[in-house]
Amino acid sequence: MRSSPSWIADGAESLGSLPVFAALTGIAVVATFAASRRRWSAAFAVGLVVEVPVEILKVAIDRPRPPTATEVEAFGSIASYPSGHVARVVVLTGLLVAVLLAERRRGAWIAVPIAGFAVGFVAFGRIAAGVHWPTDVLGGILVGVGWLLGALVIAEPQRRTPRAGRPLNGSSSPSG
Repeated sequence: MRSSPSWIADGAESLGSLPVFAALTGIAVVATFAASRRRWSAAFAVGLVVEVPVEILKVAIDRPRPPTATEVEAFGSIASYPSGHVARVVVLTGLLVAVLLAERRRGAWIAVPIAGFAVGFVAFGRIAAGVHWPTDVLGGILVGVGWLLGALVIAEPQRRTPRAGRPLNGSSSPSG
């Protein structure tokens, strides 16, 4: 029996579901590619593949879900650890925040607490729905952060090497 309102569990289920994650990430890939931000498109494409480490860990650990779990959406294994919903939300919101901050969009800082709220909402909702243990959610956060960092490394712009005679700081005249 749930001790939280059903809208929390239902909202967390929807927000972190694979179809919503894939659709939002697909939109982000197309939008960043169309805006000539190919490095971000690659990062979002890598972000989509967060399912791989989640599934590997689920199969390797094979932790049963809480006894309150009934119908569970699963890409592959229905094992409990780690939470794929949480890992997906961490990666997607993290990439969105990174794009906004890197592109220096006005008011981009507000994305940070919104992303934190989204991750917390899904994490709490998965526990409240009775489909994950708290440590499953923590594992989802850790996998998500790790995968997010990998995606951000891919998005890192190539370091420009200075041409002969040009200083590294980008100024047009050598200082002396």
